[in-house]
Amino acid sequence: MDFKLKEIVTKIARENGLPFDVVKKILDAQFLCTRDIMREGVHDEPETFKNINLLKFGKIYAKKGVIEKMRKVKQDKKDRDGDKNI
Repeated sequence: MDFKLKEIVTKIARENGLPFDVVKKILDAQFLCTRDIMREGVHDEPETFKNINLLKFGKIYAKKGVIEKMRKVKQDKKDRDGDKNI
């Protein structure tokens, strides 16, 4: 854990009378939840990806066009690499 983050967690724990581990779990929870929600999306099916709003950070969202573009770039790279192996 980064020193600055550890300082912040320690300060919050002290101010609220909570154990360090509890505060750390609370802070990590939104990112773990975000990870789980992102994993629910099905590869190559943009409509299965959900928008996520993180307080203080903003929205994480997947536009269908961006996903399509990323898929095309990945496919183009795969095609180029495949030609090199011949």
